[in-house]
Amino acid sequence: MDDGRLQGQVSLQYDEFSDLLGGAVWDEAFHQWCRSGLSSGRRQNLPTLASRFSSPNQFLFSEDRQRYPLEVFWLKWNLFIGLCRRIQSIHQENQRPFLNLQPAHLPVQLSESTEDFLPARWVFSLDTSHLQLADRFAPPTMPADARAQLFSPPPDAHPLYTAPLLRQQGIEQRETATVLIRSMERMRASGGNEIRAIVQAQLVSEQLRSSDYSQGDLFLITLSLPEAEAEPVRIWAGKRASAERGILLDGTIEPVSPPVWGQFEKAKQKVFARAEVVIYKSLHLPCDLYSLGMILFRGLLVNERQDLATVHKVITRTAENLGPILPSLEDRDRKPLLRRLRFLFQKEGAALSKEALLYRPSDNAGESIPDDLWIEALLIGFRLLRNQAEYDPNEPGTFMERIAAEGAHLSDRIKMELFGSRRRNREILEACDLIRKELSEVRNG
Repeated sequence: MDDGRLQGQVSLQYDEFSDLLGGAVWDEAFHQWCRSGLSSGRRQNLPTLASRFSSPNQFLFSEDRQRYPLEVFWLKWNLFIGLCRRIQSIHQENQRPFLNLQPAHLPVQLSESTEDFLPARWVFSLDTSHLQLADRFAPPTMPADARAQLFSPPPDAHPLYTAPLLRQQGIEQRETATVLIRSMERMRASGGNEIRAIVQAQLVSEQLRSSDYSQGDLFLITLSLPEAEAEPVRIWAGKRASAERGILLDGTIEPVSPPVWGQFEKAKQKVFARAEVVIYKSLHLPCDLYSLGMILFRGLLVNERQDLATVHKVITRTAENLGPILPSLEDRDRKPLLRRLRFLFQKEGAALSKEALLYRPSDNAGESIPDDLWIEALLIGFRLLRNQAEYDPNEPGTFMERIAAEGAHLSDRIKMELFGSRRRNREILEACDLIRKELSEVRNG
């Protein structure tokens, strides 16, 4: 199981280790990784792990047709929940996103030596120490007091793990819109030859939906005054609220000369029909939540019969058909959502079925894993992908706390299903946990 205290010299990528947790035979998995573009260095180094993952003692219940799929489910789920806890902690400490979460950047470390009394695929440690936080971004001439939370998109983001917002639009969006100046107030610090002012405006365009923008986004509006020779007025603003039509903004103007200010004062309650608007999107924590959702689906659904591209298409289509996920998931809201999920899963067939969990898909997985556990796991993935309703920018850590808590509860339910109430099975689990704890203490002095 994932134990952050284990130390090791050899590592696999998150997706590679997911294949092994799915029961992949080492030789078959290694050849598949090579076909997928394994680097020459890793082609040379990874075969040193062959004996480790080819020994008889790989899983606890490998000979039990009923419990083996549950064991795989439990191991994969704990790997993912361990990742969620790490990301939650880093987000909380830094209040910054990564924007580039993908399995290639998530090494799974292995202990330097295997222990005969522990299954080989039970002992691992997820390493997040090399993840790079996104760099902050500031457009030229942006006021220092702007409340925007902007970050630069990484150059090497993986297209299938990257949030659609980042993949399709990037950080900058240019539009032409109608702007109504609702109010303006000269700032007290203004004086001399430069004047600044606080402005409230309403932005209206058929191309812009208020729900697509957050309070962390930054709007740069350029207004042309009626006087032909007057220099334009530039407003830096953020979203204040949604209007019946358009978006309500508040912000400040760039310093202007007294004559221009005099002309601009006359524009109160005036409509500017074709204002130039540049929108800098706040690529923030929700982008990482989407990536976590895709990492979960990579671990649960990719196998020797369906690759990541296929899973991505199915997941994207299902998420669109699923529609908005309500922020409240009380029983009255959850039940119709779960019914809709079951219908969509049946519509997609094997792609989203429990049989996909094993590297070699098996009908036996469908018989062993209860429907409610499987659907709850996939629902968490879809909530991560479609996080707009549940994510609160004013309390950015709340959603991940909820996901981590619900994920831990689901892990306990899977463990109970796996080990049950039989005394012998519980004793085996307790013994394995005790051994792992002692090994960790020895390795860490």
